[in-house]
Amino acid sequence: MEKLSLLFVCGVVLCHAAPQLNFRRDNYLDEGMYPEGTWAPIPKEGGRVQIVSDVAKDLNLSYPLTVDLGSVDMVLASDQYPDHVPSDGLDWVHSRYNSLTGTLLTSFHMHTDDKINSISKLKVYDSKGVVIVNDAMTVAMETPQIQVTYVTSRNNFQELVVHFHNYDTNDHTIDTISINSGFYSIDGFKIKAGEHAVKVYDAKELKLKEVSVWTVALTWGDDSAAFGGRLIKELFPIEDWPKSSQCPYPVDGADEENFEIQEMSYTTAESNGDWYVLANIDFFEDHEIPDGAYPGIAAAFLGDESDSSVEKTWDVWQRVMRTNEDYAEYATYDGGHSNHLNGQYAGVTDIQGMDFYVAACAPHITMWTSTMYLRGSYDYLYNTRQNMRPLPSWLYSQGWCADCWSVKDLEAGEMVVQLASVIASGGKGLMLFESDITLRGGESWEAGGKFLHSVKFIGEFLRQADVDGALFTTSAESAITQVLNGPSELLFIAISTDASGYDDKTCIARNSHWIFEEQTIDQTEISIPSNLKEEAEAAGKSIKEYFKAVEVVNGSYDESPSDVEMSLNTDSSTWNINSLKLGTTATTARMFMLVPK
Repeated sequence: MEKLSLLFVCGVVLCHAAPQLNFRRDNYLDEGMYPEGTWAPIPKEGGRVQIVSDVAKDLNLSYPLTVDLGSVDMVLASDQYPDHVPSDGLDWVHSRYNSLTGTLLTSFHMHTDDKINSISKLKVYDSKGVVIVNDAMTVAMETPQIQVTYVTSRNNFQELVVHFHNYDTNDHTIDTISINSGFYSIDGFKIKAGEHAVKVYDAKELKLKEVSVWTVALTWGDDSAAFGGRLIKELFPIEDWPKSSQCPYPVDGADEENFEIQEMSYTTAESNGDWYVLANIDFFEDHEIPDGAYPGIAAAFLGDESDSSVEKTWDVWQRVMRTNEDYAEYATYDGGHSNHLNGQYAGVTDIQGMDFYVAACAPHITMWTSTMYLRGSYDYLYNTRQNMRPLPSWLYSQGWCADCWSVKDLEAGEMVVQLASVIASGGKGLMLFESDITLRGGESWEAGGKFLHSVKFIGEFLRQADVDGALFTTSAESAITQVLNGPSELLFIAISTDASGYDDKTCIARNSHWIFEEQTIDQTEISIPSNLKEEAEAAGKSIKEYFKAVEVVNGSYDESPSDVEMSLNTDSSTWNINSLKLGTTATTARMFMLVPK
């Protein structure tokens, strides 16, 4: 896309290309399986909008900004709406400016079609009246067939990893790719029906860092779409809620013995071994974040299960505004628990969380009369990814707690299935509730710890990868299967759902657990994605010569795994995984990868 960066002296009005956008409806789960009740209405209308505008560079703006959509205008400041919702049907608004590239990313969510249909323009101006953009526009409530599903940085923000997905039943050719208002204009490529593609772009000149605004605009045929977000720290966290009385982490007064237990069993550090804090909003509001704390703070923790009503989005939005005003360098996180309301909240913060626990008599958001499904954890977490894309989600697994639920401890299979659900749903961080070291030595502690060692081992791959990463077929009937595609590697994960015996209605009286059955997945055939084929070709090798198939077990690669047969077919460009056995305890979930030799 060609842009004009021409400023007129009068009124600071910018000549620019027409803005591009993307719209998505809110995703939600089958009400028959996961009824949440009337308090959380099913989101059949409205959706999230992202608008990318090419504007002038190096504007010296005075904050706060005001966003005028024709039918509603909003001042983006925490002190503007202390006790009321600014406009019925509007849930939140952000407008963020990248001065280096002249990019304005405006995003918002509205929960009625009438509200979206009332949009007549996008005008954004600062507190001194400097107009950044002023365009007449409407929003077509159509989700683009080609989407950017995830963007992150790597190598200390020197490169951008961009994931593309063709949701159409037809092949397409992406004609143009524009990163940050044409700062980088890149040739497109062909993407087959249902295909996922990963590209890595040099981004040194963008001078990226945490909370930098990124945008990717696409054109194909007569269609176009644009996507955007803010970058977060380059880490895949394994986060947990420790028992305060156990104080196991490296702070003043920490219990050294408890810390060593955590270190030996599993680590809640980021994948490179560093320790981070997910600092509570109270510290940001009370101005208690020390100047030197930035490198060790993963993000600002703005709330847990904040999605308690349609109107509560404004509470979260105000917390975001307060954080941005006083600590602009920090990304923001908020947790959720409702699949009905998740789409409305997804995007108000930089990172979205979700929890849904399926064992040990844990409470849940679905109605008491409903049936508990073992796959419920995966379904809730994957639904969150669908709503949050192209932005990251840090997702919860049930953890270890002797006094949180009526059943003291999970069994190994129950633990591993829920940990694995975070990976299979595309989580860019794994959150544990909780990490009670009094359960050390138990079956679930040992099995869960080994799985977490594997997560830590491949954490950087997981941070850069995305789900639905390849076309595949499988004979699995009682298992969740998923493929994650990263720039240079591929992961296949299988999670058993062949289990019975758990009823959360009678759980307390019966002390019940999920009882797993052994199963064998006879055949899975995965089509090797184009990015992996191109990497092998660039090295002058076939797929079979360049890659090896391994299992990820207890923090390492097993090149000769048992109870599975794997092969690579160069002629058909496929990875075949046959006779895959899933067990009843620690092997209720298994992960396999294609990695360069």
